[in-house]
Amino acid sequence: MNPKKNVWLAVTILLSLTVNLAGHRVSAQHVDSLEVVRARFVGNYELVRYVSFQPDGKVTPRNYVARIMYDPLGNMSAIGMPNDLPQRAAVSGGERTVGGFAYFGKAEIDIAAGTVTHHVVGAPIRPELVGQ
Repeated sequence: MNPKKNVWLAVTILLSLTVNLAGHRVSAQHVDSLEVVRARFVGNYELVRYVSFQPDGKVTPRNYVARIMYDPLGNMSAIGMPNDLPQRAAVSGGERTVGGFAYFGKAEIDIAAGTVTHHVVGAPIRPELVGQ
Protein backbone atom coordinates (compact mmCIF):
# COMPACT_ATOMS: atom_id res chain seq x y z
CA MET A 1 0.00 0.00 0.00
CA ASN A 2 1.37 3.41 -0.97
CA PRO A 3 0.50 5.97 1.76
CA LYS A 4 1.08 8.94 -0.56
CA LYS A 5 -1.38 7.56 -3.10
CA ASN A 6 -3.98 6.97 -0.39
CA VAL A 7 -3.66 10.53 0.88
CA TRP A 8 -4.11 12.02 -2.58
CA LEU A 9 -7.03 9.82 -3.49
CA ALA A 10 -8.68 10.76 -0.22
CA VAL A 11 -8.03 14.44 -0.88
CA THR A 12 -9.62 14.06 -4.30
CA ILE A 13 -12.74 12.63 -2.67
CA LEU A 14 -12.80 15.46 -0.16
CA LEU A 15 -12.34 18.08 -2.83
CA SER A 16 -15.04 16.67 -5.05
CA LEU A 17 -17.40 16.83 -2.08
CA THR A 18 -16.25 20.35 -1.33
CA VAL A 19 -16.84 21.40 -4.94
CA ASN A 20 -20.35 19.97 -4.84
CA LEU A 21 -21.14 21.53 -1.47
CA ALA A 22 -19.84 24.89 -2.62
CA GLY A 23 -22.22 24.84 -5.58
CA HIS A 24 -19.62 24.61 -8.33
CA ARG A 25 -20.91 21.55 -10.15
CA VAL A 26 -20.12 21.52 -13.84
CA SER A 27 -23.04 20.63 -16.09
CA ALA A 28 -23.26 20.04 -19.82
CA GLN A 29 -25.53 23.07 -20.25
CA HIS A 30 -23.56 25.63 -18.24
CA VAL A 31 -19.88 25.98 -17.46
CA ASP A 32 -18.68 28.98 -15.46
CA SER A 33 -15.42 30.61 -16.46
CA LEU A 34 -12.33 29.62 -14.51
CA GLU A 35 -12.23 33.07 -12.89
CA VAL A 36 -15.83 32.74 -11.68
CA VAL A 37 -15.21 29.27 -10.25
CA ARG A 38 -11.99 30.41 -8.53
CA ALA A 39 -13.80 33.35 -6.94
CA ARG A 40 -16.64 31.16 -5.68
CA PHE A 41 -14.22 28.52 -4.39
CA VAL A 42 -12.45 30.92 -2.02
CA GLY A 43 -13.17 30.03 1.59
CA ASN A 44 -12.53 27.79 4.54
CA TYR A 45 -14.13 24.35 4.41
CA GLU A 46 -14.77 21.69 7.03
CA LEU A 47 -13.98 18.07 6.18
CA VAL A 48 -17.13 16.15 5.32
CA ARG A 49 -15.63 12.71 4.66
CA TYR A 50 -12.14 11.23 4.42
CA VAL A 51 -11.46 7.77 2.99
CA SER A 52 -8.48 5.70 1.88
CA PHE A 53 -8.45 3.40 -1.14
CA GLN A 54 -6.77 0.02 -0.66
CA PRO A 55 -4.94 -1.79 -3.51
CA ASP A 56 -7.82 -4.30 -3.70
CA GLY A 57 -10.28 -1.44 -4.30
CA LYS A 58 -11.71 -1.50 -0.79
CA VAL A 59 -12.65 1.93 0.58
CA THR A 60 -11.66 2.49 4.21
CA PRO A 61 -13.40 5.31 6.10
CA ARG A 62 -11.08 7.52 8.17
CA ASN A 63 -12.42 9.26 11.25
CA TYR A 64 -10.77 12.68 10.84
CA VAL A 65 -11.49 16.30 11.64
CA ALA A 66 -9.96 18.74 9.15
CA ARG A 67 -10.09 22.11 7.41
CA ILE A 68 -9.10 23.18 3.89
CA MET A 69 -8.64 26.83 2.93
CA TYR A 70 -8.54 28.37 -0.56
CA ASP A 71 -7.59 32.04 -1.09
CA PRO A 72 -8.20 34.38 -4.06
CA LEU A 73 -4.61 33.99 -5.32
CA GLY A 74 -4.85 30.23 -5.90
CA ASN A 75 -3.20 29.18 -2.64
CA MET A 76 -4.50 26.40 -0.44
CA SER A 77 -3.74 24.82 2.91
CA ALA A 78 -5.11 21.76 4.63
CA ILE A 79 -4.78 20.45 8.15
CA GLY A 80 -6.40 17.45 9.78
CA MET A 81 -6.06 14.83 12.46
CA PRO A 82 -7.77 11.65 13.62
CA ASN A 83 -10.71 12.43 15.92
CA ASP A 84 -9.25 10.15 18.59
CA LEU A 85 -5.76 11.72 18.60
CA PRO A 86 -6.26 13.57 21.93
CA GLN A 87 -7.43 10.35 23.62
CA ARG A 88 -4.49 8.39 22.18
CA ALA A 89 -2.09 11.06 23.42
CA ALA A 90 -3.64 10.95 26.91
CA VAL A 91 -2.95 7.22 27.25
CA SER A 92 0.44 7.20 25.51
CA GLY A 93 2.42 7.44 28.75
CA GLY A 94 4.26 10.58 27.69
CA GLU A 95 5.39 9.24 24.31
CA ARG A 96 4.86 11.53 21.35
CA THR A 97 1.63 10.68 19.56
CA VAL A 98 1.59 11.35 15.83
CA GLY A 99 -1.25 11.47 13.35
CA GLY A 100 -2.79 13.68 10.75
CA PHE A 101 -1.67 15.93 7.93
CA ALA A 102 -0.76 19.56 7.34
CA TYR A 103 0.32 21.02 4.02
CA PHE A 104 0.11 24.12 1.83
CA GLY A 105 0.74 25.14 -1.76
CA LYS A 106 -1.16 25.98 -4.93
CA ALA A 107 -4.58 24.74 -6.00
CA GLU A 108 -5.23 24.03 -9.68
CA ILE A 109 -8.87 23.94 -10.77
CA ASP A 110 -9.81 21.93 -13.88
CA ILE A 111 -13.40 22.82 -14.73
CA ALA A 112 -13.78 20.26 -17.52
CA ALA A 113 -12.60 17.38 -15.32
CA GLY A 114 -14.39 18.71 -12.23
CA THR A 115 -11.23 18.39 -10.14
CA VAL A 116 -9.00 20.44 -7.89
CA THR A 117 -5.34 19.40 -7.66
CA HIS A 118 -3.19 20.42 -4.71
CA HIS A 119 0.46 21.14 -5.59
CA VAL A 120 2.24 20.82 -2.25
CA VAL A 121 4.98 23.36 -1.47
CA GLY A 122 5.32 22.64 2.25
CA ALA A 123 4.30 19.76 4.52
CA PRO A 124 5.96 19.84 7.96
CA ILE A 125 4.37 16.62 9.23
CA ARG A 126 4.86 14.62 6.01
CA PRO A 127 7.68 16.24 4.01
CA GLU A 128 7.50 13.46 1.40
CA LEU A 129 4.37 15.19 0.06
CA VAL A 130 6.36 18.24 -1.10
CA GLY A 131 6.44 18.39 -4.89
CA GLN A 132 3.40 16.16 -5.31
